[in-house]
Amino acid sequence: MEEIIAHYGIIFGYIMLGITALSVLIFSAIQILANLKKAKTAIFSIVAGVGIYLLCFVLARSIPLSTGTGDGVITMSGEQMRFVEANLYLGYTMLAVAILAIAYSSVSNLFK
Repeated sequence: MEEIIAHYGIIFGYIMLGITALSVLIFSAIQILANLKKAKTAIFSIVAGVGIYLLCFVLARSIPLSTGTGDGVITMSGEQMRFVEANLYLGYTMLAVAILAIAYSSVSNLFK
């Protein structure tokens, strides 16, 4: 019974993630079309984001993983581990950028 609940919970999570991603894309496109002057900034942000992800992907290693014993053995190929590591690097990078942006905003407000 618990496995069924977890299965439906994961499916529900993926559906919510898809709805969120789709709504972000739709509303971003609406804002870009409403103000074409800011489209340059949006395109720069998208290119920067793709560049950061590519950098994280290049830095990630592709080392296969096999851990656990008995029926609980987890095996991941090198490419799967590379994607996992790249996304972890991306998360850490985005966290660092957010912290730096908050710090810059706070300090710049002190001098106004």
